[in-house]
Amino acid sequence: MSKVNGVDGEAEGAEAEQHRTGVHYDALFLRGNALTDKGGSEVRRIVVELEVGDSVDRLDSTKGQRLYGPQAVETLFWPDGGTDQRCFASGQAPPPPRECLDRHKESHMCTGPVTGEPSRAGTGTVIFRCRAGHDASEAYARKVQERYPDTSTPPDWFDASVAGESWDEEW
Repeated sequence: MSKVNGVDGEAEGAEAEQHRTGVHYDALFLRGNALTDKGGSEVRRIVVELEVGDSVDRLDSTKGQRLYGPQAVETLFWPDGGTDQRCFASGQAPPPPRECLDRHKESHMCTGPVTGEPSRAGTGTVIFRCRAGHDASEAYARKVQERYPDTSTPPDWFDASVAGESWDEEW
C-alpha cells in the first residue's frame, strides 16, 4: 500500500470507484415513488437512503445539483407544487409512509399489514403492499416467468417468422 503526502492511493481509488458506480435518483424517480402519508394529508413523501457514491437530485432553488451519500434524504411534494428536502444521518430519517401500492386497483381488497419488499426488477426500490398485494405480485411474476422463460430454448408458442426476431437475442 503506497501513501503519497499522507494519502492512501488504493483507498482513494476505491472511493472514486464507489462514486463512479453509485446509484443516482433523479426528480422523476422521486416524484413517481413518493407516497401519501396517512391521516388525510395530501403531502406526498419519499425517503431515500444513500450509500457512499449514491446521489439524489436537489429540487429546491439549487436545481441541477445533487446531494451525495452516505445520508438519508427525505423529499416532500406539497399539493401546491412546492417541494422540500431534508437530510438526515443514515438510518435517522422518519420512516416512509406505508400504504399499499395496490390500494386503488378496482379489484383489490387489502388484507394484512402493509410491508415493504424490494422490487422484483432489482432497482433497490422498496415496494409497500399488503399481504394480498404481495401475493398477487408474486403470482403475476410466476405467470410471466412461465410464459417467457429465461432459457435459450423458445417455448412452443414462439414463432420467429412473425416479427423476424429470435428468442435468445443479445441486447
